[in-house]
Amino acid sequence: GGGRRGRAPPPGPLGAASTAAAGGARGGGRGRGPAGVCAGWRGGAARRRPRAPPPPAPPPPPRRAPAPPELRFAPLRRAWSSAASGWALALSLVGLVLYVWAEDALGTRLEIHHRLRVAAGLDRQGILGFTDAVRGATGAAVLLIALLIGAHMLTRVLLRQGTTRLGVRAYAVGAALVDLLLGYVFVIASLFGLLVVRAGADGATATATEPPFGQEPWGAAGLLLPYGLAGAWLAVRAAWRLGRAVLGGTVAMPFTPAPAVPAGYGR
Repeated sequence: GGGRRGRAPPPGPLGAASTAAAGGARGGGRGRGPAGVCAGWRGGAARRRPRAPPPPAPPPPPRRAPAPPELRFAPLRRAWSSAASGWALALSLVGLVLYVWAEDALGTRLEIHHRLRVAAGLDRQGILGFTDAVRGATGAAVLLIALLIGAHMLTRVLLRQGTTRLGVRAYAVGAALVDLLLGYVFVIASLFGLLVVRAGADGATATATEPPFGQEPWGAAGLLLPYGLAGAWLAVRAAWRLGRAVLGGTVAMPFTPAPAVPAGYGR
């Protein structure tokens, strides 16, 4: 038994096969045979192969396009308030203040004068009702002083900054209403001035001991007479403009901002 263990394998094909098998067994599966060499080469190649790059990140979502700028409009000149210009505002305020002063200083005396004339048979009874009517617009005159100043400032703002088309139409309607009221008050003020001038020219009645207005400067009320014509024209124009603004006529134009002024230069 011991001599047979140390004997070399017989030569020939059988011996070569047994030698290869024995070599593979002695290698302990570490690939010293042909199959092990191939497996080792594949493993090394796999270890040396670079890793595939990561997939690219998804593109960011597209940005939303900026909203188009809002169209702005300015009122057409034929839709402006009568107080848009400074000189027109000044003339209107002078007439309103003069009417309020005249009614406060001369109104009561004018009524007394007419009552005396009616009692003396010099005037008809209807003059008293007419006198009350022309004295009753002072509240509207005081309101108009504030409204005209506001209309002047609002017109300047709209011409500098613009607004929406609906805003321009609302402005046109409001301006026409204010001008309509202004025309009415101017007509009433003119009639009041006419009555004051007439009473001052008549002088004292037979039952009065002094002139109807005493030492008051009643002649200043005559300055109200031209406002009657201006008031009639304002009322007609305002009624036409109001109808156009309410019925959908053109009252706005595209707003064009003023060019920027370089630093150091005045307008």
